[in-house]
Amino acid sequence: MKRENLLINLVWLLICLLPLLCSFILKTDGQVVAFRFHNNYYEFGMPCVFKTITGYECPSCGGTRSFVYMSKLSIVSAWNANKAATMLYMLMILQIPYRLILIVGGKVPFQRCIARIGIVFLIFIGVVDITEFVAQFI
Repeated sequence: MKRENLLINLVWLLICLLPLLCSFILKTDGQVVAFRFHNNYYEFGMPCVFKTITGYECPSCGGTRSFVYMSKLSIVSAWNANKAATMLYMLMILQIPYRLILIVGGKVPFQRCIARIGIVFLIFIGVVDITEFVAQFI
């Protein structure tokens, strides 16, 4: 494998792994996301500036909660928190074995087809996210 391709696949693997791993250690009550340290809970993240100013949710509002719910296998709660983030979580899960196979030099059948399906799925996630965002104004 070319050095550039190896680096690209390593970066994509990290981009997928880090948020997923973090979502396993976070907790949520549906409103606040926190992490536990020595029997104390500490709020994680910051308030959404867009929501604070406008009162409306931005396209990524609920994304962290959705990831936390998905890591706890609460799919309905994740879907209700943010539909696009729920689909993104699934895409990221699928990217991990795919990128690992490419990193170790394995052959992926229909690699170009799989890459195109991933791009189409990302576009679909974006359309769902924008649709949900616009729908709250109607």
